[in-house]
Amino acid sequence: MPSSSSFALTGGLTGSGSLGVGLEGGESGAGGERTLILLNRSGVAQKVDVKWPGAKFRYLETASPQQENSVEPGPRPAGASLEVLVSPGAIVTLTNVELGKVTGA
Repeated sequence: MPSSSSFALTGGLTGSGSLGVGLEGGESGAGGERTLILLNRSGVAQKVDVKWPGAKFRYLETASPQQENSVEPGPRPAGASLEVLVSPGAIVTLTNVELGKVTGA
């Protein structure tokens, strides 16, 4: 059974027109696993400023109607936050969980 945790998600448009997302609180998994999924349902690319203290994302996976799914190394934070560009219609997953492996089977 997954562990439960609580965290606060805050957000809003910043002065530069980008979206700011802040997360505070507990761990997402037993070993400190963390995953954040961003979905852009608009027709315009969204720049998202993510603030999640202690989170270090190893992978950035993008799924969109315009391109094949791709996995890249996670972005490096600039100070206390990291900036992610989410294309129109795209789903972006930031995670430190090893992708493509089944555990506990």
